Amino acid sequence: MSSGLTRPNRLLTLNSSARPTTRDLATRDPRPPAADSPQPSSRESDDRHAPRANTVMSTPGDRLTPTRAYDLLRRFDALVFMSLLWFMVQYLRFVFPPLFETIQDAYGVSNAEVGVLYSALLFAYAIMQFPSGYLSDRFSERLVITAGALVFGIGSLVVFVSVPFWSLVVGVVLIGFGTGTHKTVAINMLSRLYPSKTGLSVGVMDTVGQAGGALAPATVILVFAVAVDWRAIFLVGFVICLALAYGFNRSVGRDAAETTGADSDDEDASPTRSGRAYLRLFRYYHFSAFVGVSSSFTFSWVGLTSFYPLYLTNTASFSPGTAGALYSLLFVLAISQPVAGSLSDRFDATSVILLTFCLIVVGLGAVLTARTLLAFVVTTAVLGLGFHGFRPVRGAYLMQIIPAEVGGGVLGLVRTVMIVVSATAPTILGYTADVFGLTYAFGILVVVGAVGLLLVLSLKVVPMPPSEALVNTD
Repeated sequence: MSSGLTRPNRLLTLNSSARPTTRDLATRDPRPPAADSPQPSSRESDDRHAPRANTVMSTPGDRLTPTRAYDLLRRFDALVFMSLLWFMVQYLRFVFPPLFETIQDAYGVSNAEVGVLYSALLFAYAIMQFPSGYLSDRFSERLVITAGALVFGIGSLVVFVSVPFWSLVVGVVLIGFGTGTHKTVAINMLSRLYPSKTGLSVGVMDTVGQAGGALAPATVILVFAVAVDWRAIFLVGFVICLALAYGFNRSVGRDAAETTGADSDDEDASPTRSGRAYLRLFRYYHFSAFVGVSSSFTFSWVGLTSFYPLYLTNTASFSPGTAGALYSLLFVLAISQPVAGSLSDRFDATSVILLTFCLIVVGLGAVLTARTLLAFVVTTAVLGLGFHGFRPVRGAYLMQIIPAEVGGGVLGLVRTVMIVVSATAPTILGYTADVFGLTYAFGILVVVGAVGLLLVLSLKVVPMPPSEALVNTD
């Protein structure tokens, strides 16, 4: 596909939950139009390839009739199905941590082994980042997204029928491979189907996905309350994945074929960059340090979401229902993301990043000292505000330091580094919990978060290189 069409959207792939900010929209096209004679951007000039996206809500004064409402739903059917698939991706990833203790009892495994199990899911997810993009370029986004949905649906079915532990591992890895194909490819497809509303469509998809993460522990509580086998969750997931894959493939097939064909015409016009051009950006301290900050964030987030339910039940001695409610609160606070993004638009992004990392470190430290339910509610709220607040600001800051000429490749590389680093968290924390206890495991998260905070402070001290130096990556 044409990198000119998709590069700006790849900025959003680093932030799986962030809503688009004003800076997102303002910097989408690197060639701003003249003030007296606005020119269409590269996305707007390709509206002929996305017939359903051109006039959505273009006449807000019109009365909403049933026919018009149906037409609007038809125009956004791709967004609906991709958002629901992203909901299932997030749900199937985050339903495992609340089940760790149950899995340990069912299969007779240790903390380290369930940590390895979850790390295997995350590694499989990370491995598919680049291949999914390549396959969508070579074939079509529709095919890759549909295939991914079928794979993680089949993985859910394998988990449902798993008896020995190795069969559970196979199902979990399949879920990782299938879910790893969705986000990057979905953003590329949304950028072509809705060229004038890409930021809005990606923000909607991310918000729906966060709902999946928040709902996961609640369904675990419900399953335990009605005394149903926990594997039934994955049987229902299998059925839903098949239904969504069918609906997505049937509803958006024609438009995907049109836009894919249009991109292939422009393929030869896209500039080709060598791998050295992407790697050379690591020479600049602000870029390398911020990769470290982002890796610290993802390691801490995955470590927290992997073992927080177990910590709440085993160390803090809460009931599974209370632990699940606190775990859900961690995801519900994703509603703070628009506020954080707005702050980064109005003030210095580095200062907002510093504020969010202070909340993260304070919250992680408070987990180790909290004793009462009220203390854990406040601690969870602080953690939610810090972790979710960082995501939209991360995208805005990366826009400032990554040249548009190499944006897609560099951001793909950064995303892979972040996911690979985060995938080690469950294994490291699981081993530490088995040998020393969960308190020491969470102590590691405090240290990792503090390292990220120190790197953020260094960004406030070290001068930013001139933009001309960053652009000259060849």
